Amino acid sequence: LTIDSGDSGATGAVEIASNISTAGNDLSITAATITADSGVIINTQASGADSGAISLTGRNITLGSGSNLDAAASDTSHNAGDVTLNVDDEGHRVFDLPVDYVSKSVGISLEGASIEGGDVSLTATATDLSLPGEVPSWAAGFTSTLSGLFSQIPGAVISGATGIDASVILRGADAGITVDNSSIAAAGDVSIASTTDVQTTVTATALGATNSPQIAVGYAQATSHVTALVSGTSTITALHNVTVTATGETDATTNAYANANLFSSNSNATGFAVALADTNLTDTAEVDSGATLTATLGNVNVQANGTDKVSTNAATDSARDAKAGVSLGLGFDLATVQSLLNGHITAGGTVSGGSNQDTFNPQQSGTVDQTTGMIYMPDHGLKTGQAVTYTAGDQSLGGTSGSSSAIGGLTSGNTYYVIVVDNDHIQLADK
Repeated sequence: LTIDSGDSGATGAVEIASNISTAGNDLSITAATITADSGVIINTQASGADSGAISLTGRNITLGSGSNLDAAASDTSHNAGDVTLNVDDEGHRVFDLPVDYVSKSVGISLEGASIEGGDVSLTATATDLSLPGEVPSWAAGFTSTLSGLFSQIPGAVISGATGIDASVILRGADAGITVDNSSIAAAGDVSIASTTDVQTTVTATALGATNSPQIAVGYAQATSHVTALVSGTSTITALHNVTVTATGETDATTNAYANANLFSSNSNATGFAVALADTNLTDTAEVDSGATLTATLGNVNVQANGTDKVSTNAATDSARDAKAGVSLGLGFDLATVQSLLNGHITAGGTVSGGSNQDTFNPQQSGTVDQTTGMIYMPDHGLKTGQAVTYTAGDQSLGGTSGSSSAIGGLTSGNTYYVIVVDNDHIQLADK
């Protein structure tokens, strides 16, 4: 089942006001705003089959109180479907106008809701980037020069007539994920990740085409607020890993150049260049004291990562003798990056490498049942969901040293997950 408002989720709204059941089929909804009303249940389970995946894509997603996205496995013989909530607003610029304001904002909010599935991913990304920041490193210098030349054209025209060029550009990006009094249960991993990246570049150039004072003033601002918050009495349980991350980057660069006597000769010529740049980054990954995070066999990671950069360059110049030149460059940056972990955390970890090896001989009668996929390993000591590496041809979950071919259905060197049948028998699953 696919519901699409068009324009890759940049426009339109979808409100889910009643229950949806797909009988094992995938569900995909794309719209700028997606809302699941209170008490609404979206179910992709099917009796005797794998559950379908659930994918919501847009700019803002809200799951109301009591709403439920259920892609859990219908029984132990079948797989759960992945649940993906993704909000994205990305800006791309070839060149900048002299005066501009842009603000990107995306968000995911779970308010008393629940999600069940295989891998569960909540991702929020808001970026506003210039062309040089997006091309490969080998092309960055060329594109930066080209973009800068285009950006100076309007100012050059204005300063040619008035002797003054002023440029002010404000850019911002906000990305937030809030899981409040909600529950997430995953048969695989849970990932909650917010990301922002803002780049603001200003160039003001007074070319000295008149005898009046040459004045160049530039101001660049880059602001970003990025949060990943698990609050209230929320519970997040994953068989493998739980990750909560907030990553933000702000970069403001201002260049101001005042060139006197470029096209004239005036010994009393003056030039003034002022370059101002300002960044403000708030970056928080937080698990409140009432929340519970459990990674049954994996790791719990709560991380905040922030990068803040300010650069100013102000200069005056004269092609001939002039009276005076004054230049001023000021940069201001404020960054708050916090990782706050106050809840109850349980992490079981995984067993791999070193002396943690179990062996079996697939050539021995009764060891491997190709029909059921059951492997006989007395007192194996493994746990359901535990990650193991199967290696054929040696003594590490792959038979005797005389056996060099992988048994049917398995690939040597791949990672599989244990299904415990009893103390002496296991099965291996891809996921």
